[in-house]
Amino acid sequence: MVQRKHRNVKPPRKFSVNTKKIFKSAAVICGAALMLWVSFAILSGFFSKNESEEGTPISAPTVEVLNGTNVEGIAAQMTEFLRDNDIDVDTTGNNDFPVSETIIINRDFRGHHAEKISELTGVTNIVPDNVTESYVNVTIILGDDYKKYKPFK
Repeated sequence: MVQRKHRNVKPPRKFSVNTKKIFKSAAVICGAALMLWVSFAILSGFFSKNESEEGTPISAPTVEVLNGTNVEGIAAQMTEFLRDNDIDVDTTGNNDFPVSETIIINRDFRGHHAEKISELTGVTNIVPDNVTESYVNVTIILGDDYKKYKPFK
């Protein structure tokens, strides 16, 4: 009989997965990616220019004029004044409740439209409202003091 030689063959190595290292590496990569994304978002906001700063004209505001008094026709008079000055008045009507002081409600985040309307009409009481969803940039509510503003002089 022939004797066979037994070779010293080592069994193949088992591949061991160190899940702790994998999760640690994945967390580091995700953290780095998140930091890059946040950094980019912040820096792009700091270095972007406003439309008005670039010299590009700001779009025309859309305005809503509401009468907050018992005097008839003043919302229509304000609307006519604004339209004569190339302002797009979308809605004219009555406010739900009377007000004593005329206000401009700024519904635009930047406020450029409200400032333009303020300069044009002389109404300086500007109230920000960036929460209420509206189809207009500016709402003017005429109060009992309406006579002191440009359209009514």
